[in-house]
Amino acid sequence: MSGKNICFVILAMMVAVCAQAEEGRTYGIKLDKDAEISVPAGAEFTVKLDSNPTTGYLWEGVIGDGRTLKFVKEEYNRSETDRVGVGGEQVFVYKAIGPGPTNIRFSMLRPWEVDQEPDKEYTLTVNME
Repeated sequence: MSGKNICFVILAMMVAVCAQAEEGRTYGIKLDKDAEISVPAGAEFTVKLDSNPTTGYLWEGVIGDGRTLKFVKEEYNRSETDRVGVGGEQVFVYKAIGPGPTNIRFSMLRPWEVDQEPDKEYTLTVNME
């Protein structure tokens, strides 16, 4: 095999490895104020918010444009401690399904309290590439 062919094979392998790394990339943000994130169309990303459901407050996420973003799931991750009443993180997973920007409005509230202002609110601007 000539030197040119070896270089071509090495280059092809490097491109394949880089493409796999980009495909498996994780996108996410820890939200504690208004923020912005950019993700490629088709990618999933996580939004983490400090939470303590024992207080009755939960985070709710409302998508501005459902044509560009899809809600996938929500979960709660407890803090790794044996202490009672210690909070953790509420984790929201979304998928970018179309191009363009949209917003997700996160509100911390008690679901049973109607006509009450949220305790906290953050807006995440999501730019799909």
